[in-house]
Amino acid sequence: MVIKILSSSKSFNGIDYNEKKVEMGTAERLSIDNFNIETIRSKADLKEELKEHSSLYNGRREFKNKQFHVALSVKGDSYSKEELLTIGRQYLNKMGYGSNPSAIYFHKDTDNNHIHIVTSRVDNFGKKINDSFEKKRTLDFIKKDLGIDYSLNMNNKIEELKGYSYSNLDQVFTLMENNDIDFNYNPKTEEDNVIDLYFNMEQVGKVPITDFNIDLNIKNNKKKEINRMKAILYKYKDLISYDHLNVFLKNKFGYEMIMNETRNFQISYKDGFIHFNSDKVKNSPWEVPEVFKKELSQLELSNLYSLRDNSAPKLENELKKIIGKLKPIELGYTMVDHRSKAVLKGSDVLKLGKVKEAKISNPFNETALSFMATLGLNNYKAFVIENGGELNGKLDIIFKGEIIHLEDKDKSKMLNKEIDSLTSKYGTSDDTNYDNILNTVLEAGIGLENFMKQNNLSAYKDGNGNISIIDESNRTINSIENNYFDDFRNIIGDGLGELSNMLRLFGGFEEEGMKPDLKNKKKSNKKNKI
Repeated sequence: MVIKILSSSKSFNGIDYNEKKVEMGTAERLSIDNFNIETIRSKADLKEELKEHSSLYNGRREFKNKQFHVALSVKGDSYSKEELLTIGRQYLNKMGYGSNPSAIYFHKDTDNNHIHIVTSRVDNFGKKINDSFEKKRTLDFIKKDLGIDYSLNMNNKIEELKGYSYSNLDQVFTLMENNDIDFNYNPKTEEDNVIDLYFNMEQVGKVPITDFNIDLNIKNNKKKEINRMKAILYKYKDLISYDHLNVFLKNKFGYEMIMNETRNFQISYKDGFIHFNSDKVKNSPWEVPEVFKKELSQLELSNLYSLRDNSAPKLENELKKIIGKLKPIELGYTMVDHRSKAVLKGSDVLKLGKVKEAKISNPFNETALSFMATLGLNNYKAFVIENGGELNGKLDIIFKGEIIHLEDKDKSKMLNKEIDSLTSKYGTSDDTNYDNILNTVLEAGIGLENFMKQNNLSAYKDGNGNISIIDESNRTINSIENNYFDDFRNIIGDGLGELSNMLRLFGGFEEEGMKPDLKNKKKSNKKNKI
């Protein structure tokens, strides 16, 4: 968990920032707490009410920037948006903002789940909310209220990284960045060989570079491991698409390809346009707004980062937006073998160009299908559609007139992953005995399917044959006795192979145009193998 207090503002431009993300589809407005809900319709309404609330300020010393804007971020999807919302509200209460109007947004534009909160630094009584030692109080909240000891977590990560062998010091920094460790290494003398460690912009420790094992002869010392990596890369790059290859390698073999990327494109400025000197930039060139043309004509241009860093603030902000939209250039990669704890230059294993030279003759090979199933139903469906296939009611693939079967064991993995995801969002309840309710319904001769629909209930059977009831009204999920299977046969199907309940429960084919027309499809029991 990282909590970062962002820049303040007198115009509540944090609302503009987050609402623009909502318009772009990369964020959603998760909650608006303590606002006058009847009047809230747009971002203008949100800003106006925050300004009106802030106008209550009656302190002796005037302060202009009354916005409080904070971001809470976690690694990957280790916390759901609902959990982040709960933690965000706890944090506001801890910091004294709990009763204020607050807009909370969930962002979906990075690999790490995160929320943004925008509120006012003025409380309901017209007093400025205490902002003394905000960073320290934030760290205290993470450690004491959430039970996350970041100094301990960071020390554990550092100790783990000390166990790896590296080709050079830059690889140490690469793994530290990959583990979300904030650090600085700026030696002033040859004896100054200490890496400074930071959290939430505060220094929390130091580690000598001599603690890391730099093996200058690692390429020769790890020949066996390198040959194995090379053979695996050659085999699977032609089975798994490049977009998914890294996750596959990490899950199956403990290998991780950490890309060396940059968005620092070479550029030139001519006739009001910035030209990117690369075929990797889509929609090039970029037309410069009139207000910035004079400034640009006076700057020495070589690359995008130098332009950004030497521009006036308004142009710098505009360039940051442009840079954020650019797909980075992959300059190479670092290969990490987490099992043997060796860190190698990617080119010593297999050059990146060779890795990208994939010749996947059949995207629906057994290896790819089995792997995509482990990523969950939505990823599996997207993979099938992207490669020109369709799904039938059993989650098998219709491709070029044939049916390609997904193994039941893989369907089971996919189903259980979706169930795990669901149970993380739903709680369990001991207050309601669903076995007694079902007994009563069945003894009374009430139609079970209609009863379930009327009471906003649904059922599913997991890969082990266990049946559970989902109560959408209470957002709970509850297991029941398995002797109800015959009664649920029409609702959840005969077995895992049917998966009709799973499709209804997790969205299935309800999206327009997804359900295939099987009448004119040639059927085959042939498995598509490589």
